[in-house]
Amino acid sequence: MAPARRCSPLPAGLAALLDNIPYLATMAPVVEGLVAEAPDPGTGQALWWAFGFSGDFGGNGTAVAASANVVAIGIAARTGHQISFR
Repeated sequence: MAPARRCSPLPAGLAALLDNIPYLATMAPVVEGLVAEAPDPGTGQALWWAFGFSGDFGGNGTAVAASANVVAIGIAARTGHQISFR
């Protein structure tokens, strides 16, 4: 489980700066390589879960990290509600 904890902040941070779905799709082969080198199947499964959750949570980190964030902020702005990630 320790490799999953060390791996998780990096994808979350990058997914917050980039669109999270293309980032996860691009990095999946890297995680697949890490899983292939994992000492047991449980560790490999934990790496996949950590990767998936970190990308999902990272997508909520900034306005540009997920398309739904951009749409929601646009709709809110049209109705007079300003949303800021500051």
